[in-house]
Amino acid sequence: MEGNAYWIIAKILPAHYRDQAEWRAYLCKDCLETGKCKECGCKTPQMFYAPNKKDKLDKWGPMLSKKEWEKMKPTIPYFNDSNSIINDMDHDVSEGTK
Repeated sequence: MEGNAYWIIAKILPAHYRDQAEWRAYLCKDCLETGKCKECGCKTPQMFYAPNKKDKLDKWGPMLSKKEWEKMKPTIPYFNDSNSIINDMDHDVSEGTK
């Protein structure tokens, strides 16, 4: 539920939330492609936006504060490349509410 709400307003969320949702989606590309988590069954990409969600396989935990994220982000090679999957997560809000 929480992820759905944040997913709907994704474009106006602070950058550190959007970055972390993108990072989660990158780590769970197979779940993003199928539209649901293969472990827990939660909808994707919605679950990537839930700030308190923790991945069942420990790939990622609750979202970090802006300060914590700004310290960690430069250590993640994904964000130092031009590869981005954020366009794959762009969406029509009506799709997630059906």
